Amino acid sequence: AAKYARWESSAEDAGRKAAQDAYDRSLKKAELEAQEEYKRRASAAQQQAQDVFVRLSKSGSLEQAQRAQTEILSKAKTEAMTNFEQQMKASQQKAQDEFDNVLAASRQATGGATG
Repeated sequence: AAKYARWESSAEDAGRKAAQDAYDRSLKKAELEAQEEYKRRASAAQQQAQDVFVRLSKSGSLEQAQRAQTEILSKAKTEAMTNFEQQMKASQQKAQDEFDNVLAASRQATGGATG
């Protein structure tokens, strides 16, 4: 009986580890994707701000050009951070769901093999 209990315990530990590994992989992948999206948005905003700055400074209003550039970058940074946070929150939920599914499948397999 003790041998059986140790086997069941080690099988559950293995299932828990597999679930945690799946969770960690999913979260890491999502974080990298969110970082890439953040960088892409920041780059696009930087280009837009530069274009506006050049256009407005050519019309003779350097102060207006600088103000517009600052506003564009500030708004873009806020939007990019909000998007990043939303992506990470959704990714954490997805990773948690995956963790739960792997753990449930492991428990079912363990229970099925021993029941």
